[in-house]
Amino acid sequence: ILDSVNPDGNLEGVPENWQKTDATLTLSCSDDGGSGCDNAGNYLTIVPHGTSCDATDAYTGPVSVSEHSTACWKVTDNAGNTKTGSEEIKVDKSNPSFISITPENTAIEKGDDVTITAEVSDTGGSGVEKVELYLDSVFSGELVDGEINTGALTETTEYYLIAYDNAGNTQTSDTFTITVHDLIWNLSSEWNLVSVPKELVDPNKNNLVGSDATVYKYYNEEWTINPLTIEPGYGYWINNAGNQEVGLNYLEESAGGSIPTGDINLDLMTTGWNLMGITTINSSKEVQDVFKSPVTQEWVPGLFYVVSYDESEDEFEFMNADSPIIPGEGYWVYKTQ
Repeated sequence: ILDSVNPDGNLEGVPENWQKTDATLTLSCSDDGGSGCDNAGNYLTIVPHGTSCDATDAYTGPVSVSEHSTACWKVTDNAGNTKTGSEEIKVDKSNPSFISITPENTAIEKGDDVTITAEVSDTGGSGVEKVELYLDSVFSGELVDGEINTGALTETTEYYLIAYDNAGNTQTSDTFTITVHDLIWNLSSEWNLVSVPKELVDPNKNNLVGSDATVYKYYNEEWTINPLTIEPGYGYWINNAGNQEVGLNYLEESAGGSIPTGDINLDLMTTGWNLMGITTINSSKEVQDVFKSPVTQEWVPGLFYVVSYDESEDEFEFMNADSPIIPGEGYWVYKTQ
């Protein structure tokens, strides 16, 4: 019998889509040339996907594949004609992994938001499909281009991420905490000029900044070194040993705290220099809206001179009428009368 027609091979069990379970491959041969298939000449070889592949392993029965691979096959008829082929086997049983997540544990002021970024890899071959954010165990959206914003946070929140690959494998990150404070002092090394706008849950100086920091309070022409407590309305110099982030929480009215009724306590001020802080907790105010004449309740040029301090440059600056007075910052204020 003259047979010059190549046989045909059929590899069954090849996944159409990515899967996270083993694939079982079966090779069969058909021949229209008349000589019939020589099953002893059927070969099936499995190699890692992306590497060169030759069908050199004799096929004796179904083959199980448990990773991303290439299956190359060869069938032969009794006339010695052959046909070869190869197929990508989309099996991925490996979980994706987190390379980096930022921030991890962090602290913010109430009402601020956090942008979370993540880098994820998938070594199984299917690729990363998506990454989800969960705030306090509640689904809160998917990362886009590796990041997502939490939106404004008003209380301490835990978060974690879940990464998915295209085969359905998942990986859950560690759980991180975003601690929410009413106010944060970002203290630099050496000198800082700060204040608090409201009574604190814990006003103890040592508990706030530690015993190594030296705190100076100036009132009624007298200096107090390391006062026991930090009180609203006053300004404080803090000589710090290093950079430090200090989270401050206000004492709620129900727990005995007082709600500030004005922008600044003018009753604390004496003629001459005063070390002050604003007692408005919601937003900054302009100098002219804070330092008003007790008589006219209006800004009077020359009645108050307000001086701010720039920690980063170690410089003082006289402030204009429209300069902002910021909660948590301290100011030198000169009262002329």
